Amino acid sequence: MAKESSEGRVSVGAQIFAEVNELVAGEGVTRSEAFRRLSLASGRRPGTISEHYYRTARKDASARMTSRRRGVSGPHGSVGVMIFDEVNDLVAREGLKTLKAFERISAASGREVGTVSANYYRIARQRGVALEARRPRGPVRPGGPGRRAAGGGVGVAVAALTSALTELQGVVRRQDAELSRLRVENARFDEIRRLVKQVA
Repeated sequence: MAKESSEGRVSVGAQIFAEVNELVAGEGVTRSEAFRRLSLASGRRPGTISEHYYRTARKDASARMTSRRRGVSGPHGSVGVMIFDEVNDLVAREGLKTLKAFERISAASGREVGTVSANYYRIARQRGVALEARRPRGPVRPGGPGRRAAGGGVGVAVAALTSALTELQGVVRRQDAELSRLRVENARFDEIRRLVKQVA
């Protein structure tokens, strides 16, 4: 019975794998969109669809890579390559920012955004892809671009974090100003209420 159950899971995975690839090749959609469509058609969650797909893809990649290695090896490498290609496809096809592509794939596959980004940047570094950091707001210091290039994905993450912190500080300052204004208005209201009580 266990053997039959295992074979059933494999057959479902193989069917999903074939259907996703057919949608990608035939209609030019991304894997994320293919996962979404199959989810609507089958009633399965997108995360379940992607899990079946990537499990079958890992087995297929492992079988094809037994005689030679292509820079990355093993099942985790094959998933990383697929995520790397999917992110680049979303960026090129839909004009998404890299972070938005991470979020799209995360939502479709059920993986954490951090897991998606880690896979992407690992494959990018292995392939020697130049990772663009966000342009600095102030003057560029000598040697800055070289250091950012050496940092790779870390430089991008630090730039994004710095920008988010700056924006958060602005929000806090605006909230403090609003609270100060409300305190003044409350004081005026209390004074008016006190005067009304005296007249009454």
